[in-house]
Amino acid sequence: MIFAEIHGKLGADGSRAHERSEDLLTSTVFGLLRYLPPRDGLVAVLMKSRRVSSEAGAIRTSPSDSWLALDQVSSVEVDFWPSGLENAEPDLLIRLLDSHSTVAHLIALEVKLWSPKSGTVSKDDDASKDGEVEGSSLLPDRDQLVKYWRRLQRIAGNATPTVVYLTPHPSPPEADLRDSLAICPSMRLGWLSWTDIWEALSQSGVAAESAVAADLLLLLEHKGFSRFRGFKQPVTAPLEAGFWRGERWFASASRLPSNALQSIWQSTRD
Repeated sequence: MIFAEIHGKLGADGSRAHERSEDLLTSTVFGLLRYLPPRDGLVAVLMKSRRVSSEAGAIRTSPSDSWLALDQVSSVEVDFWPSGLENAEPDLLIRLLDSHSTVAHLIALEVKLWSPKSGTVSKDDDASKDGEVEGSSLLPDRDQLVKYWRRLQRIAGNATPTVVYLTPHPSPPEADLRDSLAICPSMRLGWLSWTDIWEALSQSGVAAESAVAADLLLLLEHKGFSRFRGFKQPVTAPLEAGFWRGERWFASASRLPSNALQSIWQSTRD
């Protein structure tokens, strides 16, 4: 799927697979991340996630390696669109296993590309039920992230449950995060950007040794999820640019409107 995407087989903007573009990108990126060593792949990506909290209605995001205990992870298991979560189907269910092959952390990853977060919040959906492990009594239109959180609580056992929200935004989508935490303040919620995935692979240097990682970087850059890395070559002005010809700049300036020239000379005298 990578080279079909890059060469426009799905349409320049994904329009020929609009209804599937989010799932296709999820499948391609995370499917290939599974083939990398955890420290270079999924664990490196999760290290970029930020824990989300709400203080007096303001959203705070805190990057921290420790909140997911990633230093203790020895292996990772991934299920795509898992079933069996009582009508809740996150895009990914990630299990972080320790050195004893015990699931220490259970993560529901909800992926967004262009679609909004699904579910609506009714007037009855407030923090009064926060902390309860609910079952079939959950409202069908409850906030999507809260729904996943409550399902995780039911199946986590001794593992720590967490919901991570992956979006294309360059900064946290505060409205989405605020709405979810307003319903369930104690939810362990994290946020991740698609750009963070590109950055994790870029910073690890794994692309120099792995064609899988190199292709992933190429795909994410093609989708516009790379950060500015500076100019590849020095920026120089063309020789014919009047401004760079020293005193000859005034020859070009003579073509400016008379009121502009008057402003320039007035500023000079001042």
